[in-house]
Amino acid sequence: MRLTVHIGTTKTGSTSIQAFLRANRAALLARGFCVPESLGAQDHRHAALSCLNFGQSGDLMKRQGLTDAAMLETFRDQTRTAYLAELETARARHGAREVIITSEHLQSRCSQPRNLIRFRDLFATGFDDLRILVYVRPQFDQMISLYSTMLRNGFADTIDEHVARHMTDNYFTYFDLEGILARWSQVFGADRLEVRPYKALPPPDQGGVVADFCALLGLDPADPGLTRPADSNSSIHAGGQELLRLFNLALRAGSDPATALEGWIATEAPARALAPRAVAGLRQILSAPALSPTARRARLVRWVETHCSGKGAEASLAQARAFQARFDAGNAAVTARHFAGHPDYLEPRWPRA
Repeated sequence: MRLTVHIGTTKTGSTSIQAFLRANRAALLARGFCVPESLGAQDHRHAALSCLNFGQSGDLMKRQGLTDAAMLETFRDQTRTAYLAELETARARHGAREVIITSEHLQSRCSQPRNLIRFRDLFATGFDDLRILVYVRPQFDQMISLYSTMLRNGFADTIDEHVARHMTDNYFTYFDLEGILARWSQVFGADRLEVRPYKALPPPDQGGVVADFCALLGLDPADPGLTRPADSNSSIHAGGQELLRLFNLALRAGSDPATALEGWIATEAPARALAPRAVAGLRQILSAPALSPTARRARLVRWVETHCSGKGAEASLAQARAFQARFDAGNAAVTARHFAGHPDYLEPRWPRA
């Protein structure tokens, strides 16, 4: 049996891959692929959580209700037991020949070698073959794409503040492709890494990252027996990003979001030619009674994704060059090792000015 471990990286289509796998879990099992539900319904974050030390990624721990080391140890044992039982059933009853684990948290949160050793020992033993699948893209492009995600999750930085936040040493490991690949190579072997450049993927109208992922598995993405969910995390234009930012600021200040965002509506609705019905829907979301802040934000995000798709805010060219320069040496090593002759694969989309 083979194990394929997909670890991201950040903003390279992981959510689209995971949505595809979740939607087709039964169909894939019938084709010999086990996508273990015991590790998570979509993102296999239970695997990532199990590999952490208590105190790492406190937000994930809190979300899972893990408040002390003993609870984490119990969670780890229960997750592994359920995973092994699911694999045995898939093998014995369905003839599964390949297991797929997918979580970008394995890259972004499991940043210490001992996390990866624990992952290997818990979830990656006993296989005839194993590969670690990593999609990579220029760090500046990742960071800019991450801006909309952070606004969706309640942050209120301007684009300049967002860039400055990620220029700190705290985030270097998060974006350092050479370091990420080196850590996984040290535990699993460099020959186990399958490094795929995001910029070389098929265009969206030809299947994008999901088509590439299917090709690696030997699947036909056009197979009528497989469902293709709508792509997730659609792009948001600069006006939509500002709407989310102002909403998050209003919540942080304890202000009424309906009042705080009237200025945005007065300016952006005519400028963006928003239909009266869309504007009415936005006002209803902002003023609906008895909604928690989280529920109101979730509805607002859906509205923004529907009505505000397009190109997001841009950093300055000087910011872009300063950010990307921190990774030049490491990226040169990654390029030489994995796609010699294509330095463009890790060349960002530079801002205009």
